[in-house]
Amino acid sequence: MTTLSPAKSICWAERLGALVAGRGNAQRLLANFARGQRRLAKRAYSKQPPPGEPLGFARTEVGRFRIDCLIQKTDISCVYRATDLDSGRPVVVKEPIEDIYQYLIAREWRILRRLDYPNIVRALAYQNGCLVEDFLPGAQLHPLRLSPIETLVVGLQILDALDFAHQRNIVLRDLKTNNTIVTPDGEVKLFDFGFAKDPGEKNDLGCFGEFYGTPETSAPELIRCGSTVARPASDYYSLGILLYHVLTGHYPMLRVITIGGRSVQVTFPDRGPMLDEGNLTNVPKSFHGLFHGLMAIEWRERLANPKQVRQLIFEALAH
Repeated sequence: MTTLSPAKSICWAERLGALVAGRGNAQRLLANFARGQRRLAKRAYSKQPPPGEPLGFARTEVGRFRIDCLIQKTDISCVYRATDLDSGRPVVVKEPIEDIYQYLIAREWRILRRLDYPNIVRALAYQNGCLVEDFLPGAQLHPLRLSPIETLVVGLQILDALDFAHQRNIVLRDLKTNNTIVTPDGEVKLFDFGFAKDPGEKNDLGCFGEFYGTPETSAPELIRCGSTVARPASDYYSLGILLYHVLTGHYPMLRVITIGGRSVQVTFPDRGPMLDEGNLTNVPKSFHGLFHGLMAIEWRERLANPKQVRQLIFEALAH
């Protein structure tokens, strides 16, 4: 287990110094960030999941990658831990469970190739219809319950990843705790970009009015009009829900609606304000402005400027 590297410290010190008046303030914020990251690292190190399940069938290799164990099986793919026989390092192999999902895996490969960033999982290869990624040690954010300082450290790192993706016109559309890992050095990594929106793709997933993803964490406009209307502001709503969830251990509110003939839970009210005093009872006051801005119901009123969001996080981190 490691802590914040000197190179990262210098990077954050420069950024904080440029945004915060006074060298002392920047140093204090950097110290708070480093302390929060150390706590995250310790938590992730202690919560790492056990090794995956042994394979129950004969297939043992995908190209140069030796399959070692099954990590999980989803509705779309089987996810394996494997070994790169050339380098000896651990990797993850994602194989579609049916041919119909092959398109999603290939699409995720094309998207991840454009997102080479420290807080986003790195795609290594696409072989035999399988996506190969870096293996990410550590613990998923779900079901971790974080302290305020840990929550802010997570928020800063996810914000950086969102900013990077949005600059390349990619909208995640499924940002949630289950798709986020904290490594044993306190670094936050986003993964699972199968539902991401890329204008460079000839055909988007689904059609207007059709929703896919996670209702509890999706922005209201996606629930109302379908996932094709997603925009950067939609990801910022999901960021607000994610941070609220890891800080409090629950969603700000849940109500049941019907989408496509099935009942789902969503996190925005039918009418009235998104957050009231009851939702913020156990939330530090330094978070109130951040949550109100990120979780505005109407996307035009939502805080979706990375510089402004970062400034609000810095202000909360100062406390």
